[in-house]
Amino acid sequence: MIKKFFKLLLIFTVLALLPFSSITAFAADTTHTINRFSGADRYVTSGVIALSGWTQSSYAVLASGENFPDAISAAPLAKKYDAPILLSKTNSIPEETLDAIQKLKVKNIIIIGGTGSISSKVEKQLTTSGLAVTRIFGQDRYETCIKIAE
Repeated sequence: MIKKFFKLLLIFTVLALLPFSSITAFAADTTHTINRFSGADRYVTSGVIALSGWTQSSYAVLASGENFPDAISAAPLAKKYDAPILLSKTNSIPEETLDAIQKLKVKNIIIIGGTGSISSKVEKQLTTSGLAVTRIFGQDRYETCIKIAE
């Protein structure tokens, strides 16, 4: 009985003192710099990111700002060409996107997605402004992703 009492007393004491003990944790490395990019909308933000990451680029990847899977799957292609990903509306190119294309002196645009994502009207606007335009698309987002990988 006395052994049981001491065991219970020991357990109670440890549990009672546990909240008052201190555990110190240290961050491994706190020298990282975090930059926050923002704009009035996603189109402005994509332009801000492009202009902060590149001073000039021969290529730009144009993805729908209304259909995010195309833009996500375009990341490896953008890396391959060292190109920014800019966003477009389905039937028009925002001024901020056009400004980024001009400031970066882009000559080649790679449109990601079919005409349901970015219309042929947008493609025509780009070609008439003197840009070489290529479109990568599939029957659905999965096939588009496969075509990008090829």
